[in-house]
Amino acid sequence: MEGLELWRLRDLLTVHEAAMLVVGTDPSGEARPTGYEAVKGAILSAVLNDQIEGNVVSDFGDIDVHRTEIVVASLRTWLKRRGIGNGFFFPEETAGLDFLDPKNPRYARKLAATVFAWRGTGDPAAHSREIAKGSTQGLASRTRKRIWSAQKEWKAKRRGD
Repeated sequence: MEGLELWRLRDLLTVHEAAMLVVGTDPSGEARPTGYEAVKGAILSAVLNDQIEGNVVSDFGDIDVHRTEIVVASLRTWLKRRGIGNGFFFPEETAGLDFLDPKNPRYARKLAATVFAWRGTGDPAAHSREIAKGSTQGLASRTRKRIWSAQKEWKAKRRGD
C-alpha cells in the first residue's frame, strides 16, 4: 500500500480530508485542487442536514473542517445517492464495467454494443501495425463486421435467445 491507498484504512475522516480524497488528491498536501471548495461545501452541508453522519466541531460559530469528522460509510452512501460511484471511495467499482449493466442509470445501449465489439476485435498491436502502414481499409471493414456481429449477439442476449 502506498499514497492514497493508506487513507482507505480510516473509518472517520475530517471534512477537509474527505473533500480532498473525493477530488483525487492526497489530504496531506497543502494545495487546494480544482473542485475542492465545491466538494467541501457540499459535504459540510450534508453533515449539517444529517445526510452524512458526523461530529461537527465549531469555533466561535464557524465550523472547523479540519476537526469535524464524518463516517466514511455514510459518505459513500451519500456520494452514491448524488450519482458518484467511482473514484477513491469506490475502488472495486472503478475496475468493473458497471456502465454495461442495463440497470445502471447511465447505461447507454450503443456504448455497450461498441464495447462488446471492441472486446472482440482481436490484437490491438496488429491494428496499430496496419494503421502505421496506412492499410486501414481492411481494418475498418473487419471492425465494422465485428461491430455488427457483436450488436446481433448483444441483442440476442437481451431478448434471452
